[in-house]
Amino acid sequence: MNKNIRFMLLLPFALTACSQAVETLETIREKCHMAMFGTAENDVVKTMTFVIRYPGHDYLVETILQRPNRFANLTPGTSVVVDGDTAFIRKKTDTTETTKTELIPAAEMADFVAEPTFYYPAFFDHDSHFRGEIEYEGKTFYLIEVLLTHHVWVEYFINMETFLPDTILAHVKNRGKDQVWGRQIVSYQEVEGWSVPLKFKYFFGNREKLYLAEVQRFVSNTQIEEGVFAKPQDAQEDP
Repeated sequence: MNKNIRFMLLLPFALTACSQAVETLETIREKCHMAMFGTAENDVVKTMTFVIRYPGHDYLVETILQRPNRFANLTPGTSVVVDGDTAFIRKKTDTTETTKTELIPAAEMADFVAEPTFYYPAFFDHDSHFRGEIEYEGKTFYLIEVLLTHHVWVEYFINMETFLPDTILAHVKNRGKDQVWGRQIVSYQEVEGWSVPLKFKYFFGNREKLYLAEVQRFVSNTQIEEGVFAKPQDAQEDP
């Protein structure tokens, strides 16, 4: 075959290959932020509040994330609060509404470092590594890994079409044992112009035992009462 003719036949395939974008960590970060929050500007997200119904509970859990490093899970009886490198638990001790506050020992902080990463991708705020395309449960995703404090590392499986997080795996050391916590987003819903996980499946350690939770209400960038994160001066470490 004439070399010129062969070149002309191969040219459309070459142009198609060249026109496909080669994704990098930065482009995926930007596209993911656009997909979730409608803008590439990282400082648009200040607070996120989720009201969530979990299976087996007759009450709702209010989850608050305040960037850069505050997080709280509030329930009628027990609340978990994270403020930077400090975490504590508030427990109601009787019907008089008095509370007991216990500090979380540093050796047990991994759980509390991992929890916020399910709500706001850690790769927006922390050094990350792009691992390319990877097969997971029969689908191909972009994989981003983030190494955090207390030996926590998190894997984000990003949908290659929507650029929304699909599955999040947090690797933690819990009471001396290596565990994997997982969350798979079942559906997103647009709320206040943001794409918010409406339903998600999750597991703690046992991947075969999945639970389904549903977000009942979501609000963004609201003023959070300072008392939510206030640590009493007499807080003691749990013996």
